[in-house]
Amino acid sequence: MELPIANQALSEFIFTRSPKGRDANLYEIYHENSKLNIFSRGTPLTSEQIYITSRSTRGSTGNSFSIIEEASPSIFDGIIANRRSARNLNAPVNFDDLSALLRASAGVTGFLQEDNGPLFALRASPSAGALYPIDLYLVILSAEGLGRGVYYFHPFRQALELLQEVVPERIANEGFFSQALTREASSIFLMVANFHRTTWKYGERGYRLCLLDAGHMAENIVLKATEIGCASVPIAGFHDDFIARELGIDGVTEAVVHSVAVGGQNSGGISNAR
Repeated sequence: MELPIANQALSEFIFTRSPKGRDANLYEIYHENSKLNIFSRGTPLTSEQIYITSRSTRGSTGNSFSIIEEASPSIFDGIIANRRSARNLNAPVNFDDLSALLRASAGVTGFLQEDNGPLFALRASPSAGALYPIDLYLVILSAEGLGRGVYYFHPFRQALELLQEVVPERIANEGFFSQALTREASSIFLMVANFHRTTWKYGERGYRLCLLDAGHMAENIVLKATEIGCASVPIAGFHDDFIARELGIDGVTEAVVHSVAVGGQNSGGISNAR
């Protein structure tokens, strides 16, 4: 399924543009200062602190109304209720399930044309202004029907393109600070934002919108994984610059902003989930 490109000016959105020789945008400064590296340290919490913070809400005003309980839960209600972040992801994902996850997260679902104007491609997850700044990369460590490697998902061709000389084990290990969770996962979905696709229209606020778009895509992945019986967990703790170098992007105008690790249907259930 190819999308016709009527205007060659659109080609500027395809290629990474270096920040060298120009003043950095505010969102680039923020992004640079919020990156993780091997020297980053979070604040460790006790189990009691986690318990307290996970149950925090704003205070009650005393003027409230209870929502109506679902009389007969739908299939989708069951999917939401069963979604959990899994830690056992080592069973290989089969190619049918990978295809389903790709279609549900970044697949083209239709086209829209208004008043004989341009033909817009609509995709599975929502995007601000239908600009779709998130590119999806797939790190395959063990899969049935697909070799190890790092792939780019082309939404219009509905195909995976193998990136030559990119080692998936390096991304799964060093790219995620040597976590056993990612080293043992079957696959990792990487969401890469091309910020200019959104900021050219929305300015600095476009950075927020790119992060929201990545969140929409990640939610589609984990819900679809739940539906088909795969294990999954979103992961925001990754080595920004290391993965950027491995993928061949500059980490400034294009950068990894989110990821989801996935295991196959035989991952042994959800262990240590929360």
